[in-house]
Amino acid sequence: MNKPLSIGIIGAANIAKKAIIEPAQKLENIEVFGVAARDKLNAEKFAQDYQIKTVFPDYDTLIESDKIDAVYIPLANHLHTPWVIKSIQAKKPVLAEKPLCLNLEEFDEIEKSVQENDIPLLEAIMVQHHPWQQKLKEILDTKNYGRLKAIKTNLTLDFKEENNSENYRFSPEKGGGAFFDLGTYWIQLVQICLGLQPETISAQCEFNRLNGIDLNFCARLNFPQDILTEFYCSFEHPFEAHHSIELEKVNINIKNFFRPNFGQSMKLEICHLETQQIEKIKFPAQNYYVNQLNFFAEVIAGTVKNIPLIQSRERVKIMAEIYNLAEKKYRQA
Repeated sequence: MNKPLSIGIIGAANIAKKAIIEPAQKLENIEVFGVAARDKLNAEKFAQDYQIKTVFPDYDTLIESDKIDAVYIPLANHLHTPWVIKSIQAKKPVLAEKPLCLNLEEFDEIEKSVQENDIPLLEAIMVQHHPWQQKLKEILDTKNYGRLKAIKTNLTLDFKEENNSENYRFSPEKGGGAFFDLGTYWIQLVQICLGLQPETISAQCEFNRLNGIDLNFCARLNFPQDILTEFYCSFEHPFEAHHSIELEKVNINIKNFFRPNFGQSMKLEICHLETQQIEKIKFPAQNYYVNQLNFFAEVIAGTVKNIPLIQSRERVKIMAEIYNLAEKKYRQA
């Protein structure tokens, strides 16, 4: 039997449980071998909680260890770039949480390191590892329901300021805010459906809350042929994760698109506008994160091709443009 892929986690973040630890338990070819955190006591507690064999004294020691085959990076957004680059330079394949980085300057540094070292890098956008996206793209490409008219996404979480003031998501300097935390899911969907070359961009946000963070954010991209894409995200409304795709003959609703985060089933609800009949395309229960981790392992093994890094570049570019536009508009008001 081949040796399992040994993964090290940089940062004892909560997301690591769902993104790496639980999926690795379902995949025989992967082992979470080690963890490192800024505070060694936190790393020790994390390792104890999740039965991780090795606690490394710091990030550098973990990525330099010959017992680590690949690295998962769930750090605060502003720390992605330096630790992705260090890991790549240590010849370790990297799975880095989204957003991969915060601007094109950072991306160019990452890309240069990837090209020089020829090491796999995957941005952890787990939703792209599920057949519902391929099915949606197939529906759009066939044009059986007419042309695409609009994509609208609402993504909201009740993430209270008073309980999370120390969380990096409430610090603009650390790449926090609702848009950078949640906007990738909208941008990635628009990317697979339309590409990311809109004719116009508009965005609005009041940057007047704790630390000047964006808690509520609206954005809009207009594409050729009058195709509209809209996005609303928030950290202070009840949970909602809903895509609505409008075509000439039908509306396609994707309700709670985070369901596979928990290994649950998914469905596309297709409402025929003329008859109001609802057609459902159902997908069996599966887990985004298991699919993503298995894909990452297969990329490292060389059995599948990685997702082109240019896709991450396109997302980084337009997200920075959207955010900067909203901030400029607010400052000039």
